[in-house]
Amino acid sequence: MAETKKNLTLDANDVGQIIILPDVINHIALIAALEQDDVATVGTDISRDLVKKHAVKNVNKSVRTEIREDDSLSVDLAVSLDFGSSIPTVVPQVQEKVKTTVENMTGLQVTDVNVRVIGVSTAEQAD
Repeated sequence: MAETKKNLTLDANDVGQIIILPDVINHIALIAALEQDDVATVGTDISRDLVKKHAVKNVNKSVRTEIREDDSLSVDLAVSLDFGSSIPTVVPQVQEKVKTTVENMTGLQVTDVNVRVIGVSTAEQAD
């Protein structure tokens, strides 16, 4: 999916416009995915601890959003899961969590959330 750099301008109100940058949507999706149980990292190295301790600036390789002509969104993300977790169980939960969180925070419709499982992580790797 080609990442779009288009800013989203929500309906203007009587005070002014609301503009959401694409990177903000990427960060929302990243944090939502990491909040799901059994997700070890987004991408190869962005973990819950890293997000808590530091501002993660470049998530473009791990999370991509496509803003369509009708302002609906498609989200692609890559995750590593905790070893022993059920991929067919966890991935739909991640998809629903990301979709719901992005929609609630932005007011935009998310049409799909595509998740690539790129690895598994053991407890020793997380330390």
